[in-house]
This record gives sequence, C-alpha cells and structure tokens, in this order.
Amino acid sequence: MQPLIAAIRHHSKSRPEATAVRWRGKEHSYQQLAGMLLDRARILEQEGLRPGDVVALEAVRGLDSIVDTGALWLLGCVPVPFPRDSAPELVADIQDRAGGYWMLRPGCPPSPGLPPQRASLAKGNTTLVLPTSGSTGVPKLVPLSAESLSAFVCWADRTFGLSRRTVIGFAPLNFDLSLMEIWATLSAGGTVELISDDEALNPAALRSHLRKSTADFFQAVPFVFQTLATSNDELDLVLERMRDIVVTGSATDAKTRTLLATTFPNATFHNIYGSTETNNSFMFTIDVSQLLQLPDLPIGVPLPGVQASILDQDGRSLTGAARGELHVRTPFMMNGYVGSPSIGDALFPTGDIVTRDQNGQYSIESRNSRIVKIRGNRINLDQVEAVISSHSSVEETVVISRTGHDTNSRIEALVRLRDEQQCTALTLRMHCSRHLPPYAIPASISLVSDPFPRTSTHKIDRNASERHHYESAAINA
Repeated sequence: MQPLIAAIRHHSKSRPEATAVRWRGKEHSYQQLAGMLLDRARILEQEGLRPGDVVALEAVRGLDSIVDTGALWLLGCVPVPFPRDSAPELVADIQDRAGGYWMLRPGCPPSPGLPPQRASLAKGNTTLVLPTSGSTGVPKLVPLSAESLSAFVCWADRTFGLSRRTVIGFAPLNFDLSLMEIWATLSAGGTVELISDDEALNPAALRSHLRKSTADFFQAVPFVFQTLATSNDELDLVLERMRDIVVTGSATDAKTRTLLATTFPNATFHNIYGSTETNNSFMFTIDVSQLLQLPDLPIGVPLPGVQASILDQDGRSLTGAARGELHVRTPFMMNGYVGSPSIGDALFPTGDIVTRDQNGQYSIESRNSRIVKIRGNRINLDQVEAVISSHSSVEETVVISRTGHDTNSRIEALVRLRDEQQCTALTLRMHCSRHLPPYAIPASISLVSDPFPRTSTHKIDRNASERHHYESAAINA
C-alpha cells in the first residue's frame, strides 16, 4: 500500500477522533478521512479505474481533491494533478505525455479520454506526477516515487514536528509545496487547515480566515505574504499563534521582511529552497529580530543528505567562496522527467545562479535564463526588477529582454504602481540611474494598470504578461 495512505489508516485506528482536515469550518477526523478514501476508491473502481491507471486530476483546493488523490493511491493509480482552469489543450498534452487515459474533477465521475499511446507510469515505481509551473514555457512532468515521498515526509516531520501541528493548507495539489502542507502533515498525524480557492485569490478573505485560524504553521511564496498588507481596513493584522513561517527561496525584499516580522511577531522564519524536480534542498532559519537586520535572506546550507555543487561556465566544480550555477541531488528528487532518460546518480542542474560565502552559506542571485548579454554587457534581469520594485510607488514589475526592429536586444520594463501613487516612467528611470549602470537601465518603462497574470503557484507568468501587454498595445495602436 502507498505509504502515505498506510499512515492515514494507521492514524484512523490509533487516533480515530484526532482532526485530520479542517475545511470550511468543519473538522474531519482521521477515522472519517480514511472512510472517505475507501468509499471514493470503491466508486472509482466501479467506474472502471484499475491499478496502474494514470489519472489527470484537476487540482481544486479543498477536501474533495485530497480524497480523490488518496482514493487513487488506494487503487494503485498514479495521480497527475493539473492547475484549475487549465486550457483543454494543456490538459490533453499532460495526459498524452503522462500516458494517461482518465481525467478526474473533484467529486465527479472520471471521464475517459483517448487511449494512451505510452506505457503506464506505474511500471516505473511512480506514485505521483507534478507538472512544473510552466511560467517560462510548456510544463515539464516530474515523476516522484513512493520512496522519495516517504523520505520527504519523514524529514518534514523530524524538522517541524508536524504530528503536533495545525498547518495551513494553502498550496494547490499541483504545487510541490502541498507535499509539506498536506501529505507530510497527514502522514505525521497533524491537522491540515485548508484554504479554499476563493480565499487564496481574495486577500481580504484570506486575512479574515487567518484572523480566526488556530494554525501555527504557514508556508507560502513571498507574494502571498505581500497580499496580506494590501487592505486599508486591516493593516493591523497580527497573528501571534504562528510559530513557524516558511518562505520559499525566492527573493524577499525589505518591505516583505518587515511585513513578516509585524504580522508574525512570535514566529521562527525559514527560507527553504527547492524545485519541483528536487524538492527541498536548502534551509535558512532565523528569528524575528534577525529577519529585520539582514539585507536579504540567504537560502542557507544543504539539508541532511543533500549534495550540492557550484559549477562555473565551463562546468568545473568550484570550492570555497564561489559564484555559479547550482547543481543538487536530494533524497526526495525525481529520477528524470516523464519521457526523458533517467538522470541516474547525477546532480540536477537547477538553472539558478548562486553565491556561496566563506562560511558555506548559499544565496540565490538569479535564474541562469534571466542573465542576458546586450551589446557585450551581462545584465541580470532579476536585479533590474529588484531595483524597480524597491521604489515605494511600485506594486510589481516585469523586466524582459526583447529583440527590436533592428534585431538588437533591449531591456523593457512593465510596471504596475500602487493605488493612487503619483509616479511616472521618468521618475522610475531616474531611480534606476541611481542604482544601476547605464547599460542596465531599461530602454522603455511602460506603466500598466492591471495585475500581472500569475501561474497557479502564484508566480508571475512573464510570458503571459509580455504577451498580454504587447497584444493590447497592438490593438490600441
């Protein structure tokens, strides 16, 4: 039996009345959850699902998605969660590449698709397939084995004592953060307090939920924490119950760190770095006073059992203080994308440029793909974004490199200002000139009014943002 399901069934017998899931104000015990999994598995079996079937599962936040995933595991199927409201062609592509036949929406009967043209993933010891965010292209499919999931949930419980915790379940099931919030918590015997899609997408509703929450563990990308301070009527949000706050390796500016310290005054803060392919790899832990003192949050040091190496442009491994591309291998990682050869014992190239100081602390500098060369000058687009975002009038920004009519590349910035802020492109250009070399100042700065499109994991979708802006400009021209 799948180890996570075995753990839930164990808790249903040893601690039957303990709360497993809190959803929409109602508590569901481990005994009830185990019963729901069994009942749903029987229904899906009657509908034609069999062990080894690969099932595309719509990842709507909520109890039904947890039950569906658990029921599929109970049947010996392989769930492939995909983002809510995904385009039909994207779902069809995910099904095709994963070798799946069935699609399942929470609480609904399974829908058959085209006969699979590929071998079942179940033959390769795959227990779950997670799509990457797809923020820079077509999502890759990351297969995870039962062994890697078990290793991860054991690490999470040892590190955070999840058996005694109430954890905010914010991430949708297609996002690797759900492995900690939902599956590691349920495996340990803790309580998952689920956030609905409506609450996740509505900052006021999220704040209202958190005010009434008894949770003491909250993990999210920095953008989610930033939204907590966007309401004029709830600027005094202080959540004293929270004991652990996890941010996820992304750049966390001074404004966000101040917000974290103010909102969670009694928490310990953890910056945990990882990718869908490797799961968590590094961690940096500090208290609230240190959070405000540091200029930025490093990602810390490798977790136990993690191998890490920094490679230069020629592929040579660097020792001591160094800067280059991070390669890692973790006890929790995949063994190659679906449809690609196994990576064996090799370290995974993360695509992230990092620095390591003399004390062995690692810090993220940029994505490798975000470093461009324009007229002989290397420019870090993330650094340009950070400079623009540091202006007090800026809500969010996207910096891109585009090829102009003369075939030369140039840097362009799309900027959304805070409500009622008086600021111009010229003001932002002058701000850039004080913090960037001349060749890194964007050739154009366009002010936009609409929030940037985001992926289901709350990352800015740069491709969609660029496409939307320039298509709108062409229509209005």
